[in-house]
Amino acid sequence: MKVVKSETAQLETGEKVYYSNWEVRPAGVSNKIYPPTGYSKFKARLDAFNKGELKQPEQIYGLAQALDHIQELRRSVKAGKNPLAKADFEVVEVTIIKTSYKTTRL
Repeated sequence: MKVVKSETAQLETGEKVYYSNWEVRPAGVSNKIYPPTGYSKFKARLDAFNKGELKQPEQIYGLAQALDHIQELRRSVKAGKNPLAKADFEVVEVTIIKTSYKTTRL
C-alpha cells in the first residue's frame, strides 16, 4: 500500500462573499429543479454580467427572474398541451458563501 502525502487547507483571506441563488421547483418536490438556463432571458443576463453590466451574480437570475420563469413555464406548450398551466411551484433562495483557501502539501 502506497502512502499519499496529505494536503491541508488554510484560509487565504478572511473575506467571505455571500450571494443568493434562486431555484424554481414543483411545489413540495425538493429534488427537481427547473434550471435557470431554461429561462429565456438567462443567456442575455449572463452575458451582461460577464461584460460587467450586472455587478452581482444574483442579478443574473434573482427572485424577479425566477417569478418570470414560472410565468414562462405556465405558458409552455408540449405536444399541443400546456401541462404546467395550473401547476404549483415554489421559489427557493439558496445562499452561497464563497471563501478562498490555500492548499499546502504536508
